[in-house]
Amino acid sequence: KGKIIAQPMLKMCTGDRWQERRVIVTSNSILFSKVRETNIIDIIPLTEIQEVVCTMADAHTMIVTVPGGYNSGRPYVIRPCKQIMPKTMGDLEEGTGTFNMRSTAEDSFLNQAALVTAEEDSMFERYKEVSYEFSTELKRLVVLAKKRHTSSSYLMRVQARLWSVIHSPLFQVLSAVAAVANFTLAALDNPCG
Repeated sequence: KGKIIAQPMLKMCTGDRWQERRVIVTSNSILFSKVRETNIIDIIPLTEIQEVVCTMADAHTMIVTVPGGYNSGRPYVIRPCKQIMPKTMGDLEEGTGTFNMRSTAEDSFLNQAALVTAEEDSMFERYKEVSYEFSTELKRLVVLAKKRHTSSSYLMRVQARLWSVIHSPLFQVLSAVAAVANFTLAALDNPCG
């Protein structure tokens, strides 16, 4: 099915290491691949997601899967990718800085540090927004997937029940009796035919 969300994100891997992964969310599952590859290296069926938690303090999204499912209850922690921070004042376009720049040489280092800190704060706020938006959309998709699964499960149960009734010996006998009765009544109605 079509992609709903597809973006690079950081995924917590073994040893508390963050690795960049391409995260693709479809109407049925979340797929993980390496950023420049097409092979899927991990999958989470949306129907097996127990909880989606967005921790705004650190801009992380935690996905908790059901125990005994495809992912055996493993939690997944993902966050937006960081962009390269501006290293010098020249890296920032003129007019976009939030600080009054002083011209003295001794203030240069302090201004540099303040600018990077302001940029980090601004970027971190954007990470929190992205994480929140991702979590909200993922929660919505999980609810829809579970509704689809439940309704299709209900229809499958009804179909299985009807199938068992149709193939039951009692139904087969009643069908045979009805067919014989129909044939007999038709023969009695038209004795010459």
